Amino acid sequence: MDEKNPNLEGDKIEVKIGGAKPAEPTTDSLDNLPEVPEVTEEPEKILDVDAEPEKEMKPADDEELVKTDESSESQPVVEIEPSTASLQEIELQEVPEQPAAVFSQPKKSRKKLIFGVVGSTFVLAAAGCVGAWLLLKDDTATTASTKKSDTVKVQKMSGEVSLIDGTAQVSLDNETWKPLAVNDQVKEGSYYKTDAQSRLVVNLDDGSAVRLNSNSAVKFDSLATKAVAVTNVSGEMYSRLVKSDRTFTVKIDDMQYVALGTAYVTLNTEDTQGVEVYESKVGVVKPGEENVEVSEGKYYYYKSIDTKKEKKLNTLSIDALKKNSFVKWNYEQDKKISEFKDELGYLENFDKETTTKDDEKDDESSDTTASLSLSGAKYDTGVKLTWSLKNLTASKGFKVLKSLDANPTFGEDDAVYVSDSSSRSYAWSIKDGKTYHFRVCIYNGSGCSKYSNDVAVTAPKSDSSSEPSGTLTLSPLVGNNVKWKLEGSAPNGYKLVWSTSKNPVYPGSDFHYYSDPNEKYGEVDAHGGKYYVRVCMYTGSGCVNYSNQIELNL
Repeated sequence: MDEKNPNLEGDKIEVKIGGAKPAEPTTDSLDNLPEVPEVTEEPEKILDVDAEPEKEMKPADDEELVKTDESSESQPVVEIEPSTASLQEIELQEVPEQPAAVFSQPKKSRKKLIFGVVGSTFVLAAAGCVGAWLLLKDDTATTASTKKSDTVKVQKMSGEVSLIDGTAQVSLDNETWKPLAVNDQVKEGSYYKTDAQSRLVVNLDDGSAVRLNSNSAVKFDSLATKAVAVTNVSGEMYSRLVKSDRTFTVKIDDMQYVALGTAYVTLNTEDTQGVEVYESKVGVVKPGEENVEVSEGKYYYYKSIDTKKEKKLNTLSIDALKKNSFVKWNYEQDKKISEFKDELGYLENFDKETTTKDDEKDDESSDTTASLSLSGAKYDTGVKLTWSLKNLTASKGFKVLKSLDANPTFGEDDAVYVSDSSSRSYAWSIKDGKTYHFRVCIYNGSGCSKYSNDVAVTAPKSDSSSEPSGTLTLSPLVGNNVKWKLEGSAPNGYKLVWSTSKNPVYPGSDFHYYSDPNEKYGEVDAHGGKYYVRVCMYTGSGCVNYSNQIELNL
């Protein structure tokens, strides 16, 4: 209430104009005022900005209006000084934009309108927040889903070295190599190669096999369960695959040989680059050229020393395959495996056209005059061995054996594999001046079926300039692997020795022999415990110039 105008309160101002001074309002007069019609409360609603404007309210008959006539001078004008509170109340009446003649409006209705506007604004703001939250949640879920799908790992299959016939090596960069052993795990991105007169078999865990001929190298680009990819770096690679929905691709330069079946050889040699298909089909893909499908019993050479065979389909000759020791060896391997023995494809013709009495007896003739004769002689850098066959065949090649004792045996003494069935000689490089015994035998795929006579030859003695000299430094790598550094010369190679006792020596401790003077890596064939390891320079009979000693906890 305003102190100067105690009767000006609420929302209603009454001014009566006449000749007499207005009477002071009393409690009774206030009670006798005409009753203001009751205003019906309408439910709150959100303002619709598109709705048509409400029509002007007409004043009710019983509402008292204030009218002034500026032209009438007989009616005195009574000036009323409103208080601050009354001015504020009058200004509020302008918000609904009611007619100027109406000075009285129910207080409750105006508050409802204000509260309705505020409430509507709050509801709209809340709805906007909820919508934004839902959009953010959806976006966050989508982002999380995307991240989840982006981080899903591609499943990989594993591979393992199952057979090494001769010697093979492994490298991470195709430059530094270390010896490979049976049961070693095959790693994606690594290189594998065979040495001369050697072969290698890698088995994948789905039952497929990759087999390398001698002097061959590959890289396992991908071991994904749905897409295996191998690069044939050089030489000959035989792929024997179980049927599956995954793809298997062999790459040579920009050529791709995609398996549509299960058995084929890819060649990447100086003379030939291409594919030979023994079972089902292989697709040949080269960018910018039409794809070629090579079916069973056909071959496709993209490059060949015989240009007449290039870039066209040709038929494989059984007679020619019969003379190919690598193909025959794979044929024998496939016959031993249950998944492949009934799916030999074109190679089934081997049995039909080459079954002989000799073959049925592992290449050994039943003729009592059959013989395998061996002779040997010393030359500048070792021992030269020569042999001859009578009434015998050797479709899987030979094993040449060496020992300090008479009658060396395959599986017990030093052996070198000669895969070419037409070979009749081998030069064994050794210069220690010792006398060795040699034999040669016919290899049947798992052992020897016929041995030659025993010959003894004294190896040449190396001069002093070829004697081991210098120092060796040994250091550990991962697991059982070690590496050494040579400063000097080790013409006869190295002995890697280990023991549970300190300072292992050769002979007397477990060891591996590495004949290559350029070798730098070795592996300790031991498990479970602490081992002391050293490497030394081999002299041909013993060891000199031992390295430092390292400890391996295996």
